[in-house]
Amino acid sequence: MSNQSQSHKASRGQFLLATPTQEFSSQTLRKYLYSAKSFQELAPAKKYLISYFARSDVGVYKWFPKKQIFKHYPQQKAEDSFIQKDVVQFKNNEGKVVGSFDIQAWFFRDTPFFIPEVNPYQPKIFHDTDGGYYINEFAGFLHPNPPLFHEFSQEIRDQVMLIINHMEEVLCSSDKRQAYYMKNLVMRIAIGQKMQKTIFLYSGPGTGKTMLTWFLREKVLGPKITMKTTNEKIITGQFNKELEGKCLLVLEEMSNSKSTDWITFANRLKDFIDSDTLMIEEKHRTPYPVTNITNLIINSNNSKTIRLDRNDRRYFIPDVSEKYVNNGTGMDHYYAPLDSAIKDPEVGKAFYSYALEYVKLNPDFNEHAV
Repeated sequence: MSNQSQSHKASRGQFLLATPTQEFSSQTLRKYLYSAKSFQELAPAKKYLISYFARSDVGVYKWFPKKQIFKHYPQQKAEDSFIQKDVVQFKNNEGKVVGSFDIQAWFFRDTPFFIPEVNPYQPKIFHDTDGGYYINEFAGFLHPNPPLFHEFSQEIRDQVMLIINHMEEVLCSSDKRQAYYMKNLVMRIAIGQKMQKTIFLYSGPGTGKTMLTWFLREKVLGPKITMKTTNEKIITGQFNKELEGKCLLVLEEMSNSKSTDWITFANRLKDFIDSDTLMIEEKHRTPYPVTNITNLIINSNNSKTIRLDRNDRRYFIPDVSEKYVNNGTGMDHYYAPLDSAIKDPEVGKAFYSYALEYVKLNPDFNEHAV
C-alpha cells in the first residue's frame, strides 16, 4: 500500500478533526513538514493539518478550539491564509531528489469531504452508515449525563413537580386531556426529540406561559441549542444560520406585519414544522441542508398572532388559565415559588432527568391523536 493511501486511510479511520485544544499554528505545521526526511516522517504534519481542517464540497472548515466551533472558508481564502503551498523534497545519499510532497495538493486531493449535519445523538465528528463523513453542528445537551431522578433531593423533586403542575393547572386549565398531551410534548421537547406539533400559548399577561419556555431554554436544554426571538423573519427571512443545531425555537410577541407578510409567514411556518430538512442559508455561502431538529413554541398575548385554524394538525393550543392573575394569593403563594424553581440549575437538571425517564416509560404517545 502506498504512503498516500495509508495517510488517506488514517485520516478517515481515526477522527483527529476537532481534537486539538490549542489554536492552529502555521509555524508548527511547517516545523513538522520540513523536519521530515522521508514520506513516512510526514505523518505528524498530515495529522496536525487534518486535526484542524476538513474539506467541504465548496470550501474548507477550520476548527477553533477555544470556542469549540467550526468556521467555513472559501477554498481560496483557506489556501491564502492557512493551507499554503509548502513543498518538501526528499534526497538520497548522493543528494539526488527522489521525491517531493506538496501538503496543499495532498489536502485538497486526498482527504475526505465532510458534510455539515445536526444530530443530537452523534459525536462532533462521525462517519455514518451511508458512507459520509460529517461535522456535527449540534452543540450538545446542557446535562449530558444526569443522575436518575430519584437520586435528587426531595426538595428538588418537589420543585420539578411544581413546574409540571403549572403546565397542567394553569397552561392547560386543569383539563386532563390537554394536560396529558402537553406533558408528553414538553417532555419530548426537553430531551431534544423533534415533534411535528407546535405549542401555541396565548393568554393575557401574567399567566406564566413564558416561565416554562425560559426554563426549557436556560435550565433544561441550555442556551447553546435553543433560541428565542420576537422576529418572525427567522422563519421568513433569507438568512437562518443561527437556527442550525437548535432543538427549540421560541417565538414571542411577533411584530405587527402586513397581511401579505402574514400569508408568507403562515406558509413558511407550515414548511418549517413539517419538513425533515432545514435548508441553511448564510451570507457568501451556498445553501446546504441539515436535519431539522427544531421544535417551535409560540408565546403571545394576542390570539391573532398567527392566522390559523384551531383544528390545524400542526398546532397544540391549550386553554391557558388566568386564575392566579390579579389574584391576591397568586404572586406570593403561586408564582414566587414557581419563579424560584425555574431559576435553580439543579431543578433544570432534575427536570431533564425526569423527562428522559418519562419518555422511556411512555413510548406509545401519539402526537397526532388529538
